[in-house]
Amino acid sequence: MKTALVLGATAGIGLEIAKQLNDYLVIGVGRDINKVVDIPDNLKLISRDLSDVSEITKMFGQLKTDYSISCPDLIVFSAGEAFYGLHENIDSNDISSMVNTNLMCPMVVTSHYLSSMKQRKSGRLIYISSVTANHINPHGAAYGATKAGLSSFARSVFEEARKHNVKVNIIAPDLTETDLYRNADFAPVSNKSLKPVDIAEAVKFCINQNELVDVLELVLRPQENSINKSK
Repeated sequence: MKTALVLGATAGIGLEIAKQLNDYLVIGVGRDINKVVDIPDNLKLISRDLSDVSEITKMFGQLKTDYSISCPDLIVFSAGEAFYGLHENIDSNDISSMVNTNLMCPMVVTSHYLSSMKQRKSGRLIYISSVTANHINPHGAAYGATKAGLSSFARSVFEEARKHNVKVNIIAPDLTETDLYRNADFAPVSNKSLKPVDIAEAVKFCINQNELVDVLELVLRPQENSINKSK
């Protein structure tokens, strides 16, 4: 069985992706594993703080020791953190949390595994970015900047790795019904927003492409776009 590492797998988009990867032994990593219910047999959960480099390093060792995984076949970068508001009102600790979770973590994990993927000439890296990566984002300037950085990073990794048969996909969803907006004064309207399963289906779409095809960037938009103001 192929192996998949899903980061941010204890809630929202990451959890849905982890549950949908039926053909893989899935190692899901996140902070709140005790909240996860209905865990399929092929999904194993690890509790780690992905905003902390030392915790990420421990994860590498745990995958090798507990699951004999030196390099996964698939890595999905779906861990995300967001704080919204005028930028001068965003706390420095919250900025650090966004940068570390949304950008530093994917960079560190990619660095750790990319050489092995190149050497064996196989592997797939899927980065869950955001439509904010290519937008102006008032009240979400820092979050949008981390996602812009993530998309830029992933495009460059694609160019570095493509000749080694390593696949790279960027999936950029719009408003999705998750708890990402718990620190915002708005929330997506339920019947006018994406659902985590939509992003999971996009992941499977990328995986199921012909070996000679790589879907570098996939943007998902709801037909309508609407929010509820909560404050």
